[in-house]
Amino acid sequence: MDWGNIWHWFTTTFFLAFAALALIGYNIWSRWKVEEILFVVWSVAILFACFGQNRFAAYYAVNVAILCGFLSWKLLEFAAVRAESKEKGEREQGIKIEKGKRKIKRGGERGRKAKKKYNEKKSKEAQRLAAKKFFRADIIFSFIVILLVVFYPLLNESVAKAKLGSGGPGYGWYESLLWMGENTPDPGVDYYALYPEDYTYPESAYSVMSWWDYGHWITYIAHRIPVANPFQQGIGGPYQGNAPGSCVFFIAKNESEANRVLDSLDVRYVISDFKMADAMNSYYNTYGVMTFWANDTAGHYGGYQTEGRITFEIGKEYFNTMVTKLHMFDGREVQFKGGYIGQSSVLLVKPFHAKPLRHYRLVHESPKYMFPHAVLNAATEDMLGWECVSKNYTEAKELAPKLHSGVRDPKNPEVIRWTPSFISPVSYVKVFEYVKGARIEGRAPDGSIVEIATNVTTNQGREFIYSQTTISNGSYKFIVPYSTTGPVEGGTNYDVLATTYKIRAGHIENETIVWDIGKEIEVKEKEVLEGKTIRVDLFADLGIYIMNTDLRE
Repeated sequence: MDWGNIWHWFTTTFFLAFAALALIGYNIWSRWKVEEILFVVWSVAILFACFGQNRFAAYYAVNVAILCGFLSWKLLEFAAVRAESKEKGEREQGIKIEKGKRKIKRGGERGRKAKKKYNEKKSKEAQRLAAKKFFRADIIFSFIVILLVVFYPLLNESVAKAKLGSGGPGYGWYESLLWMGENTPDPGVDYYALYPEDYTYPESAYSVMSWWDYGHWITYIAHRIPVANPFQQGIGGPYQGNAPGSCVFFIAKNESEANRVLDSLDVRYVISDFKMADAMNSYYNTYGVMTFWANDTAGHYGGYQTEGRITFEIGKEYFNTMVTKLHMFDGREVQFKGGYIGQSSVLLVKPFHAKPLRHYRLVHESPKYMFPHAVLNAATEDMLGWECVSKNYTEAKELAPKLHSGVRDPKNPEVIRWTPSFISPVSYVKVFEYVKGARIEGRAPDGSIVEIATNVTTNQGREFIYSQTTISNGSYKFIVPYSTTGPVEGGTNYDVLATTYKIRAGHIENETIVWDIGKEIEVKEKEVLEGKTIRVDLFADLGIYIMNTDLRE
């Protein structure tokens, strides 16, 4: 917790709390009280915890509130004591009036009038004394000081933060986790029950992989078991004894390594958000935190200066990580030959080839789409920074061609907004299911190019092609994560749909693929979940393709 955070979170109350602690300390020195000692020890312990981790500031806020209340009460008490001494003379005057009452005669009209006049005078005097008690200048001044010093700075900060929204889950997370709670299998663990530490989970139990920031949300909203949580459990990596965990999974460079992490932690679903893949910090960079925990920070994204030129480089390490392959590319195969833009301030994208993922399928995505893009100088195309726009999918889809070709900012014509062709509108939160995958294999002409592909449509209407390609050595093999026949009872009730797979084989002529043979095939949900094999042999005969009947093991 630095001084910027201290003022941002507590303003003047942080410092007033020290004055209150000093006053309580004086009280303890003068008259020993166990309850005051307990409160001071509690406050100091939480204060030290704040300087260790920012999260404890939320707990220290309780202590600050109590301390400021105590100090305010002491200030008013001091003002009231001064007011009491000033009122002493007024009370003495009231005694004189009481003595005057005794001189009033009890009988006759004159006595009744005198008594009535006396009572009226006494009532007015009592009202005046009561008003003076609460409206003395020193007491009013004390109230004003408390309002200005204690409450006003906090009110300003609270109003400013309220305009920015709450710090809890945004709509994308809330919607996605509600969907997960309603459309994924029950893990068989009672959310409201109490369990011992050595509790043995039932066979139906599974966990959810995400970054530790979101662990409590997953527990509270989706009623599912997160791998990592804000207690920093489940992060894994070199700072936690090289244990498997979230940083190891998301920064893994190949699918096999990532699968081993999930298998060891009984993971069935992976949830990611845009911040986790935002290495360019166009919106918020959580990616850099994950690379730090994984002790793998080189070659991802960074800036350096050589011979008067500043270069911002997106390296191939970034594109090879699981979090990028999942959240930015949906597990699709993506290739880019590399390139740069700019003169004195250059954006450099290294060549990369992100291979398709075979065991991860998108099952749901949130309705808000993020579109990261570079901000360039219109005259020199120099890199000025990264920014991000947030839109629904229809609006983001319409914006894509403009950003891919470069568009001048209507509010600032000196700026061009541009993004590489491999970047598309990205849903803010995505839910993936980790599956065994259906094995599709068979024979094909030796040396031929074999491709399998399906069109995928998300619950928001976004479409993309999932495909794999291989070179046949007389046979081929694919593992695909999407089924084409829809959900089954007891499984994930996903709302991302895939069309019939198309398998085709061909050869290259004049640097162009010529497809010779092909077929469409359905893949059942159980085949994906249980890892069953589907055989499809491809043969060519005088330009006509013949395939044997599918054999499912």
